[in-house]
Amino acid sequence: MSFKKLSAVLLTGNFLFLSACGASGEAGTESVTSVPEISEEQTILSEESSISETEPETILTEEISAPEPETELVSEENAETVSENHILIAYFSNPQTDSTDADSSASRNLNSGTLMGNVEYTASLIQNQIGGDVFRIETVIPYPADYSDTTNQAKNEQNENARPELVSHLENVSQYDTVYLGFPNWWGDMPMAVYSFLEEYDFTGKEIHIFVCHGGSGASGTISSIQSLQSGASVDATPLTLYWTDIENAENFVMNWLN
Repeated sequence: MSFKKLSAVLLTGNFLFLSACGASGEAGTESVTSVPEISEEQTILSEESSISETEPETILTEEISAPEPETELVSEENAETVSENHILIAYFSNPQTDSTDADSSASRNLNSGTLMGNVEYTASLIQNQIGGDVFRIETVIPYPADYSDTTNQAKNEQNENARPELVSHLENVSQYDTVYLGFPNWWGDMPMAVYSFLEEYDFTGKEIHIFVCHGGSGASGTISSIQSLQSGASVDATPLTLYWTDIENAENFVMNWLN
């Protein structure tokens, strides 16, 4: 066989070999974890959504469906777990205790042994949509289980401009770019525990978005207060405000607000 014929045969063989290898490859597949939907059978439990001088003490008795969180809420002990998207969802929700009498407290409901407040529920909805780490702002001295006693304690703290000591703390807030801060409207203002939280950390350069549960007062003047406390941060001037009757459809309000 001549040199030219031999070269032609070798080139043809290589071409067929490469073609066969290319044809045998398959496109890779990627698993996708779907976001859980809210079940109609799950129930959310609510707290007093606002404490004010002009609003009734009985706030909420309705039950609403609660979603299964996409990721487990970050506990105080594990609050430093960093989310991939660098989002922190910090909230104050009126603490519930084992001694809470769900039958006698119109603002609290008990379902399957679990208690959840309006703000806590809203925080879970936000996490379901955008992910992030959830941190609960909780005071060392707990608030009373009785509604009237809680309102009195909250008013006394406000009159004294108190800064209640918090149970847990974030060691490094620099890992977060965006902060979602939630609280109930108490006496036309943030609970004083939220002041403790905001004065402890420097959120300079971060975005802060506010969500508030209330009984008629909306966000009151809390946005300007937060802007003063965190002057180096970009505080969103359009908070999510949820009236207590809005909680049943809170998922839609949250989605629209986030969009």
